Amino acid sequence: MFKNAFILGTNNECIVRECDIIKLGNKGIMFKGNIYKSNEILAKYKTGLGDIFDGFFIHYMLNDYSIKKAIKNSIKKVEKVLDIPGAFNKINSLF
Repeated sequence: MFKNAFILGTNNECIVRECDIIKLGNKGIMFKGNIYKSNEILAKYKTGLGDIFDGFFIHYMLNDYSIKKAIKNSIKKVEKVLDIPGAFNKINSLF
């Protein structure tokens, strides 16, 4: 179908559908059976974290990063905003 299409979802979402990239919360990301770990710190404010990962992952893929590098860089972005309330505030702090 599409050469570089990915289905991203949380662990719960991927129970009911097949996903390429599974978001495991503070444990990191799973891709093709490999887990890319995060710092495992629990977020004080969780709202928007998955969306931030998705947005940065897409950004990195559109800029020709490897999948592995796009995942790792996106995790690092999410780790920077764990204690910031509100999705808009999180995004705003990254730019």
